[in-house]
Amino acid sequence: MWPGSASPQRETMCELFRKLGDEQEAVCLAYMEAERDGRVARPRGAEDMTPGTHARTLWREGKLKGWLAR
Repeated sequence: MWPGSASPQRETMCELFRKLGDEQEAVCLAYMEAERDGRVARPRGAEDMTPGTHARTLWREGKLKGWLAR
């Protein structure tokens, strides 16, 4: 990954946000499905989180840091 580039998890979350809008539940459910189906890998350090916890953590981080915005 190049410096400053987004992680595959962040890119997936942003893509779902653009597609589904600012609907946390819909975006997080779609992210969990993508993870379950192997379309996005679980990052190192998140192995102990449930898919739902991981998705909501990404959502909160994206909103807080501004990378998940319209």
